[in-house]
This record gives sequence, C-alpha cells and structure tokens, in this order.
Amino acid sequence: MDSCNPRTQYTPECFMAVLEVASENENTVVVQAWIEAEARWILPTWCEFDDQVIDLTERRTPIPKAEYYAVMGVTEPRTRRYARLAYFSEVAASSEKIRLRRLKTQLQFPCLRLPRASGLTAARTI
Repeated sequence: MDSCNPRTQYTPECFMAVLEVASENENTVVVQAWIEAEARWILPTWCEFDDQVIDLTERRTPIPKAEYYAVMGVTEPRTRRYARLAYFSEVAASSEKIRLRRLKTQLQFPCLRLPRASGLTAARTI
C-alpha cells in the first residue's frame, strides 16, 4: 500500500480534484482543514466517505482516514465539512464574486481591459 506524504504546501489543484470526486459520488463529504506545515498554515480540501479519504492531489486510491489525518496533521477542531451540494453552491457563489470583482476593476481602470482575441497580457500593454 502506498503511504501518503505530509502536506508541505498549498496545492490549488485540490479544489478541482474535490469537484471531480464529489460530482461522481453522492455519498462524499467535502472537508477543508487548516493544517500547519513548515511554520505556516495551509488550507487543503479533500473528500471523505465512510472511513476513507480521497485526495487526488495525493494519490488516486482511497486512503484510510486515520492514516491521512495522522500523516497530514489534521485535527477535528480545525476542519469544516460540507455536504457536496452545499460545497457546489459555495464554489458557484465564490466564482460569481470573483467575476463581479474583475468586472468592477475593468470599469474603474479601462486601460487594463484587454481584447480577448489578442493573447496579450496586462504586463505587455502597460
């Protein structure tokens, strides 16, 4: 059996991985936890069902929950659990807030607005 490795950095891929797992399994719970790693706090996200953890940023097979929590340094007081549909709603609301924030910035600073088809970056146009 593969062993999991202690989390040492934030991996943004965890959010996409959770969406993949939760969309394919109705019995999963999405979990986020603050974990101390190398003198800083990170916020990984994974899915759980029964006594198993699925963290696709770690490996593609289920990991026993007790092993995952011990190796990663997860503690219950620092976890937050979401039903899968509630998590989907949170992601959708966050995406809308980000879209509106970008639109507001573009309206305030029209010089930063780029043509979509140009392929230019903001750094090149300023």
